[in-house]
Amino acid sequence: MRWTTDDFRVGYSQYYLCDYNVVPEGAGLSQAFQGNSLVGAGGGHLAVVCGTDYGRIRITVDVRDDEPAAAFDGWPMVVDISHHSNAGRTWLGDMDTGGPPELGNLTPGGPGWYRVRVRARGRDAARAAGIACVDADPPLEEHAVSIWPAPPAPDVVHRADDEVARGPRPAPGGPLPAFYPECRAGWAPPPAIDEPTELVPQRVEKIIDWTVAHYPGAQLVGARLAGRDLTFADFMAARLTGADLTGAVLVKTNLIAIDLAGARLSGADLDGADLANANLTGARLDDAVLTGAHLSEARLVGAILTRANLHRAGLVGADLTGADLTGARLDGVRWSRSPDWPETTRWPTPALAQHIRAHSDASPIKPTDFTVRALTL
Repeated sequence: MRWTTDDFRVGYSQYYLCDYNVVPEGAGLSQAFQGNSLVGAGGGHLAVVCGTDYGRIRITVDVRDDEPAAAFDGWPMVVDISHHSNAGRTWLGDMDTGGPPELGNLTPGGPGWYRVRVRARGRDAARAAGIACVDADPPLEEHAVSIWPAPPAPDVVHRADDEVARGPRPAPGGPLPAFYPECRAGWAPPPAIDEPTELVPQRVEKIIDWTVAHYPGAQLVGARLAGRDLTFADFMAARLTGADLTGAVLVKTNLIAIDLAGARLSGADLDGADLANANLTGARLDDAVLTGAHLSEARLVGAILTRANLHRAGLVGADLTGADLTGARLDGVRWSRSPDWPETTRWPTPALAQHIRAHSDASPIKPTDFTVRALTL
């Protein structure tokens, strides 16, 4: 799929490739400024730096199955970078509007690793023009973004020949967050150990009587966090693939767009946790407390939910294909069979879907939405 527009509006000299339900913070932009000056990776997003402060740029987006040919003539800036999509739904967007809806999903292959090539020209001219970029026709700046499935790899700077790339950039104020450590030269997976994982928050704030630790985009693959109290913590777009969270307290924790594929959450307390768009493929959630949890559009394919308490949980658009719900409590669960993707809830089997429908009441406001009456499978 290839798409081009002369009317893509950027603000604050930036735009994003961002996972659904992820709010980009400053990490990706810091990586770009302190690295190749064009594109940087943050939790669940890539940030791209423009010469245009406010105004329109011409942009071409090419969603591919494989790497494009090396065609760099006329492009002073060309960078390849890796992106991990936890939700399998990545969008092009600016800071204000969220991007063009007609472009759609840039990661149709689902959750996993992708390679992104960003080419840019006209950054210097746009920076020199300043506010004139708002009404420039045609735009002074042009970008081309290609994305395709590929394993993680270090950033590759094919060209860095404009003044923005050569100009002064802020010196790092400390170690950069370790987003996508697999992409760094010399990276090797950590040895398996039985010791608990040390958690270092990016930011800590006090809200009433709670200390809230923020770990957005944290790379915690295989982390050992069993029994930890992580109440109210923020793990938006973090990667905890294969992590051990057995018996952990995750009450009202922000787990939006998190990658928990294959994670162990047996007996964990996720009361009121926000797991919208989370990847829980193959995760163990047996005996977990998910009361009031938000699981809208979460991926629970093949997950183990035996004896899980899902009282009043939200499952609109969740994919539970092949999941084990034996003994799970479902009373008050909200689900949907709307024809509008992605709102349809996918139950483990058609027979179970029919059984749950027989024990559900339709919403008087939206007949395609349902609430389960008293039901334990």
